[in-house]
Amino acid sequence: MTVRTATKVNCEAPHRYCCISPSRSPDTGSYMTSFLKIITLLLASATALVSCTLRDDNRWHRDDALYTARGVEVYPESVVIDGKEYTAIGRGYITNLWLADDSVARPGSVTLTTPSRMADALWLREMEQKPHNIATPLDIYLGLALIDPVEAMETLRDLAPEGTVSDPAFPVISTNMAWTAAAWEVYCATGSTSWLKEAYSIAKRSLAARLKVLSSSTSPLIYSAPSYLSPLTRGADYYPSWMGTVDLYQSLSLGTNVWLYATLRTLSLMASELSASDAEKYSRQAAALRESINDNFWVPQYSWYGSYLYGPMYPILFPSADNMANPLCVILGIATPEMGRRSVVARPSAPQGFPTICPLPAGADLKFSRSVQSLQVIAAARVSDGVQMLRALGPLWALSMKETSSSTDWIATVIRGLLGITVSPEAMTVNPMIPAHFKEGISLIGLPWRESTLDINLRGAGNKIISFKIDSIASQSPSIPSTLTGHHTVDITLSGNPPLTGATDQRLHADAGGHENSADLLTPEPPRTQWISSKTANILNFDPENTYNLYLNGVLTSAINQRSFTVADTTTTVSALTAISDMNESLATRPHVTASADAEISIPATAITPRRPPLHLIRDRATADRYIELAARHNTRLTFYVNSPRRADYFISIDYTNGSDNTGLRTVEVNGQHAGVLVCPSVTPNNWVKPHPSSVITVSLNEGVNKISLTYMSTTLLLHRINLLRK
Repeated sequence: MTVRTATKVNCEAPHRYCCISPSRSPDTGSYMTSFLKIITLLLASATALVSCTLRDDNRWHRDDALYTARGVEVYPESVVIDGKEYTAIGRGYITNLWLADDSVARPGSVTLTTPSRMADALWLREMEQKPHNIATPLDIYLGLALIDPVEAMETLRDLAPEGTVSDPAFPVISTNMAWTAAAWEVYCATGSTSWLKEAYSIAKRSLAARLKVLSSSTSPLIYSAPSYLSPLTRGADYYPSWMGTVDLYQSLSLGTNVWLYATLRTLSLMASELSASDAEKYSRQAAALRESINDNFWVPQYSWYGSYLYGPMYPILFPSADNMANPLCVILGIATPEMGRRSVVARPSAPQGFPTICPLPAGADLKFSRSVQSLQVIAAARVSDGVQMLRALGPLWALSMKETSSSTDWIATVIRGLLGITVSPEAMTVNPMIPAHFKEGISLIGLPWRESTLDINLRGAGNKIISFKIDSIASQSPSIPSTLTGHHTVDITLSGNPPLTGATDQRLHADAGGHENSADLLTPEPPRTQWISSKTANILNFDPENTYNLYLNGVLTSAINQRSFTVADTTTTVSALTAISDMNESLATRPHVTASADAEISIPATAITPRRPPLHLIRDRATADRYIELAARHNTRLTFYVNSPRRADYFISIDYTNGSDNTGLRTVEVNGQHAGVLVCPSVTPNNWVKPHPSSVITVSLNEGVNKISLTYMSTTLLLHRINLLRK
């Protein structure tokens, strides 16, 4: 695809879009074609200019604004960002941004027609970019499964080349978690039983592989960070600076577990459709996970879900909102109706929209994405809140002006949000939520549905359907059966009830949710502590205006208002401290462990009968003697014995070196029973000398001698030490 920019020409017209002509390379078409197109665009611009000059040019007093905030104004036909105007002149041209490529053939394309030129142009722009877009499972789940189900199916196949869903950064970072939910959407859109069987098999194998490594002690929650938060993939500062790769793996993120819930629920639907025996099992697991998500992530004082639980032994919640995952809790039905309504309204935003995380960790930069805004619009539509729809729809359009990369977020917003389309094996259901700006009518022409093609026409605003007709025949329910064939027209009339909550003005301004001061969106600086003894610490950056929360073994124990504090517990205690300012809570300090001498057991590699020193990796013999090689051919299963003074639970980890580029995995057995998996990422490639701590799992030891085994799963490691800490 050739993306053409708009070039400003020298003129004194008062409207920016009248000073724009398309730039084009000489080799992209004939000069005559370019000349005719320029003439056509100039005529369109002149027509738009006449139209604009007939009305008041004071944009702040126009009554058709969808959204206004500091530096951002969004109207049905234009978007103004810091004084720069982008205007839709017909559906194929947005000044300063994009010109449709007429050479692109669009057979069977789905067409959107609305009262808004900008809405129509953004739709066409995304449809034009779609063949060049690398679609993700989320894109497919939210809309592309309906727009182009055949292409969506092939994309999902490509992501599972060996019969399991690919996950390049597994197990530290989770990607493609929406694959199973997307595969179900494709089945519902096509009715292909062969695809359903294929997808069910891939989804089952992929889930089993994930759970084997990602299962946590906080069952049924699983470990790993979502790719959109991870500093390894985005360079974002959403986690504490002390956290390394292993700590990222051991975080329990809302985003990862939300998609695990979707996977379990979808597998139950797939199994039922195939009359498989696992349907009830997956349904029970999904219900248990939903309960655990609501118990562990919901923050009542904020009315939203926190981002992640972190800390290797006793995780605590970072309560700032993950704005990708919070809307998904509403869309996927994890949140109760009341929780969903509160979450949609309560989460703070900036004039540019909803940041990825908000409030933001101190020192991090505000980052905005179209996907976050799109999900927020869809979630707001689900809870019938028109104000909150506009609160995200405006920034979505504004971000579409600033970002030239391919996207299908507006397509998803229309299908899932405005039209409220959902699909099942039996029918397509339409539950629209239409802002008053679109009350003159929305038409979606040429939408494929199984063996039929639909033209969907909506009239009116709100979310109450007073008439639903298929080919002029009234229907009792707002659904289109999957058995239809051929071409059909669906006409929907809405009552016009105001789709608003908590406001009477249909425009959204910054004082209705957007924060003008970005400092309001930041958490305080995390405490910096200096432990002057094993149980007493000073807060080096103490601020008397702050309150400090002390967490002991993952439980909020006390609030501190002084520079020093003491941990009084006599048992094994893991301490963490956060700062509170203006109701916002900071990231926590690195966990500090206080334990009695008899609670710790340390077994150096030299205490285990060595098989041979790894001289092929460490040249110095004295250094190599301090390690045991654990590899596919050497010490595939390493067994050692631990003497426990009493029956108790212990945290176990190993100190290891991994000079490869891959993550090492070792299963742990205790007295013949599987206890979990130790994860050992590569920290410094080609360095086989500096040890690093592995992940931590909990094991139960009997009084006396216990047999523990480490078994190879992947990648060579050098074992330096085995560590056990009694809980």
